[in-house]
Amino acid sequence: MDNDIIETCTKFTSYLNDNNYELIISLLLKEFQGNNLVYINLTKTWYKYEDKDKKWDEYDFKKELLNLSKLYDFFNEIMIEYLDEEEMLSKNNKDRLKRISNNIASYILNGNIKKNLVRQHSCNLFSISENI
Repeated sequence: MDNDIIETCTKFTSYLNDNNYELIISLLLKEFQGNNLVYINLTKTWYKYEDKDKKWDEYDFKKELLNLSKLYDFFNEIMIEYLDEEEMLSKNNKDRLKRISNNIASYILNGNIKKNLVRQHSCNLFSISENI
């Protein structure tokens, strides 16, 4: 497993204690996007940094919401594989975290995600108070 993936999975084991799946999904979006996506509170506008052009462009966050199904593989495969290989967790903790990860994967697969809550959490996680 790639070191970046291991680092992300390690970080996410602490988030899997929360039953708020929309928040967990928003946290994963933040992890994947890093500082390349921001939400400006003052104007209620999303911007994405384009590495190729080296500039910030307005961004339609609906694109992220429409692609949430891509996160299914993270919870259904990558996180489970990480937990199988993780040696620092007890069997009970591994089983509990696998169950939660599988539940989130099912939640995504069945389309039960409340996209308005993902958007709301993401606005908070990606927000900055200054203009670009």
